[in-house]
Amino acid sequence: VALGYISPSAGAAQGVVKSSAGLTKSALNNLGVYFRFTAGDEPRAREAWTEALRLDPSYASPLLNLARLAKDRGDIAGASRLLLRAAASDLPHAESTVERWAAEFEKSDRPAATRLLRDAHLAHPNSELYRRDYALILARGNRCREAVDIIAPLERSASIESVNAAAAVEVCLDRPDRVRDLLTRSLTLDPNQPRVRDALSSIPR
Repeated sequence: VALGYISPSAGAAQGVVKSSAGLTKSALNNLGVYFRFTAGDEPRAREAWTEALRLDPSYASPLLNLARLAKDRGDIAGASRLLLRAAASDLPHAESTVERWAAEFEKSDRPAATRLLRDAHLAHPNSELYRRDYALILARGNRCREAVDIIAPLERSASIESVNAAAAVEVCLDRPDRVRDLLTRSLTLDPNQPRVRDALSSIPR
């Protein structure tokens, strides 16, 4: 009871959510981890995580665990949906997790990775990371005009990562003057960028 695996009797404590089996949502999540990684029983792991979500549909941990199950099965669309639900439910390090999964998906399925980053950007329009990652993957797919439209608001950002991404997208449209302006601004924000300085010096006039 003290560890949260079994709920106390009714009225003994306040605010403890329990299932019909008497387990808290965190206990069910941990039970799923046991089934998945120790017992090697994926169906029972899925059942435990699904039950945890029945108790709390916004519980990030079982959402992420179910997303990993889907990813391991090759269900990228399902994994992406669950990952974004987890990201919207206070998942720790949500942005970097979405970024990492998108990079992994892009190796075998760029359209799926693009959809993941698009949906992340639409759900969190104020996130500079999602906006620039979405623009960059569009540029890598030669969807240059769309990429520029997405990243344009970041050209005046105080983040060198965002300004450098905007410059990279302008390369996609072959506009050296815009690239030069953006890299110059990036160096104004942080002069200690040898690669940016080299890139700037290589742009023909």
